[in-house]
Amino acid sequence: MTFDELVASLRQIDSQRDKGKHPPNFHFRSKPFLHFHNGPDRTYADVRFGGDFEPVTASTPKQRGVLLEQVKAHVTAEPASRQRKRR
Repeated sequence: MTFDELVASLRQIDSQRDKGKHPPNFHFRSKPFLHFHNGPDRTYADVRFGGDFEPVTASTPKQRGVLLEQVKAHVTAEPASRQRKRR
């Protein structure tokens, strides 16, 4: 998976919006959720799976695939966990 394919796949996930375009900057539930850093040695995403942003390396096709699956899992699990807290 290329970086561009990763970004295109992230843009297809419901309930998150790309606010930045170049570089991509995603919001989830109206809050900053995921943005990218490109350095000379690596590419990584800062992702807010919990309270703070966590760096997730996205330099290789395998790492980008893992990142995509982690984001999908978080976004789909989030509504269920919020509903349980309201009861």
